[in-house]
Amino acid sequence: MRGPTEPNEFDLCYMRVDPKVVVKKLSQDDPNIRSLMVWHCKRFDVEVLRRFTELRSLRIAYWYGESLEALTCMPHLEHLHIYMLPRIDDFTPFEKLKNLRALTLNAGIWSDLQKIKTFAPLGQLTELFLIDFFGLIPEDGRIDHMLTSPSLTDINLADVHSFTELAAAIHRRPDLKRFFVPVQSWGDEKCEKCGADIMRLLGLHGTRRRKFACVQCHAKRIQDHESAFEAVYKSIAL
Repeated sequence: MRGPTEPNEFDLCYMRVDPKVVVKKLSQDDPNIRSLMVWHCKRFDVEVLRRFTELRSLRIAYWYGESLEALTCMPHLEHLHIYMLPRIDDFTPFEKLKNLRALTLNAGIWSDLQKIKTFAPLGQLTELFLIDFFGLIPEDGRIDHMLTSPSLTDINLADVHSFTELAAAIHRRPDLKRFFVPVQSWGDEKCEKCGADIMRLLGLHGTRRRKFACVQCHAKRIQDHESAFEAVYKSIAL
């Protein structure tokens, strides 16, 4: 089961509270609560979160700490959602969250792509079933490193990864191929010109902008895109 998502589902919730006030309150709250939400409380000191060692679910906006080390005090954490973590480039602390099951990280809608040294530490988490990232990319150009959890069933990544990254991910986890194929359906969207289905093209490295194509109007473009990906896929041997 997924953790709480609505404010009234958390044991404790602070929303749009002055950062000094929220730190004072968190310093006095029961440290044994199991779920906590601190939402849009500006630049509050995340180190105060070290008190909450029994947390199973944590939802934060914003994380302005210099690192994610405070999370290592929460060994039982299962569900983590952080909206905006601008100073973070190292995922190493995640290695200690052995019970983590669902991880959602969002760099922010208006932010540039945020570089993380590597996603590899997530590969140590055998209970992880959900990875949902927006605006985050690994400097080492590898997304396959984090796909080793046998529990992993749901993935959503920024659509900026190259053919090489997507192909390596499929080689690593063919059972998760549907998340990395270069041509994917785009809901119920239809072409305004002919009414045919709209597809999303992945693997267009170097841009955050989603690329779309009509299966009828842009049939050759889609075919060429798939052929180019297939050539890269066949050239990779893990």
